[in-house]
Amino acid sequence: MTLKGLMEPFINGNYPYNYKMNNITVNIAKDYAVSTGLRHTDISDRSGEDFYHTVLNAKFKEALDNNVNLEVDLDGGRGYSPSFLDEAFGNLIYDFSEELVSKRLIIKSKKFEMWVNYIKRETFRLWEERRREKIAPTKTKSHSDWWHFNKYGFKKINIAQQD
Repeated sequence: MTLKGLMEPFINGNYPYNYKMNNITVNIAKDYAVSTGLRHTDISDRSGEDFYHTVLNAKFKEALDNNVNLEVDLDGGRGYSPSFLDEAFGNLIYDFSEELVSKRLIIKSKKFEMWVNYIKRETFRLWEERRREKIAPTKTKSHSDWWHFNKYGFKKINIAQQD
């Protein structure tokens, strides 16, 4: 089966159910931290790396499993470093592809609209290039297994298995 064939139920919603669940919402300030850190866990607490591995990866997979979108709300926080956002959303692109993330992720903010645009315009494009070139994200601490999508489907991986 091709990559497109594996993704089709998640993208087109071709499930045999007649109901649709509500989108899954993550508000970074409420569900993670009002004040976030920098890119990696070895240089700051509440890093983009940590947010990705403790919240974003599992929530995105949950949204896919339930045939809904994941809405990430940036409002309510004190602000974000570009490196936090780049690492968190970049890892999402690396593990799931720009195509799938673009179809199932909604990033919203009234206060930080410039960061929403930055993520969609810069982070998505640059991390899709990294994904295609197999330039793996840096992991500065050991994380629980996380979800990854490739041509064979979804699998949980850890640092030792990362492709």
